[in-house]
Amino acid sequence: MLLLLVLVLGGYVGLRSLAALAWASAYSDPPGTEREPDRTDPNEILPSAAEMEAVLRDADDATPSQAGNSTAEWVPSEGRAVPSITLSDGIQGGIHLVDAWLEPPEAGCVWVEIRHAELGHRLSVWKTVGRTHIVVPARSESGQVLHFETEAMVDEGNWEYTYPALFQIWFRPASGGPDQLLVETQKETHGWMR
Repeated sequence: MLLLLVLVLGGYVGLRSLAALAWASAYSDPPGTEREPDRTDPNEILPSAAEMEAVLRDADDATPSQAGNSTAEWVPSEGRAVPSITLSDGIQGGIHLVDAWLEPPEAGCVWVEIRHAELGHRLSVWKTVGRTHIVVPARSESGQVLHFETEAMVDEGNWEYTYPALFQIWFRPASGGPDQLLVETQKETHGWMR
């Protein structure tokens, strides 16, 4: 009888310990400490110069570009502040709507990267770079700016823990050359939870 009581109590204590450990890892660990930083190389995701050229060759200049969650369209500048970026919350925490006005110097690819502002590492590369990149043609007329809209999602963290994140829009020329940071802003974020 005593042995049965010890087994029951031991199992109860063990289950409570496991539950407490699961709760602690899900609800209190700050981003960058509860898991390894996302080390995915954006070059694994972004199109090459040859792939961009193929997209541009097949593009219809009369319609806005669209890919995944992103749209991009050259429009008259009409005195807009360029470059600029506006962020708003999506339908759930960790989802961010990005509305940007840009002046990329030539045809190429634009995309969003999000970095932890204090730790410096990229966040959710597949859900930011992977879902937001779009190939855009060069402007057809002077006085035009690129209106870029997309949705970016952050997984790191949780609803209980917010932290500062840098939202950056990058550009890669279709002709080759180095990537260029077009605009960035900082916003408090937290991870998307299902």
